[in-house]
Amino acid sequence: MNFKVMGRRVMSLKPDGVVDATARTIVTAIFFLWNLYEGSVFEAPYDKTLVKLYGFPLFRFVLILLVIAAAYWCPRVGVMVALAVFFYMEDMEKLRRPWVTFEKKESS
Repeated sequence: MNFKVMGRRVMSLKPDGVVDATARTIVTAIFFLWNLYEGSVFEAPYDKTLVKLYGFPLFRFVLILLVIAAAYWCPRVGVMVALAVFFYMEDMEKLRRPWVTFEKKESS
């Protein structure tokens, strides 16, 4: 599956060379392992910096641009990065809200 833009091949599953193939494999493996860890643990510990950055809308926009850039480079890497961003955003949404418990009040 090759897409051409202005005569140049983009978004291809076929690597351009040995370095590109190695980089794609390493990045895909890193994000696969990260997704495996983050997806299997509900309350994954995130670095304080990542927690603070989540409050800024520009940071979330940069994450979306990261997903687009990764998918442009290689669709497999794009899928792994998209999953990592999805798990991160979902965890932050859950962990930033206070836990609400509904307890039945007993009448005296």
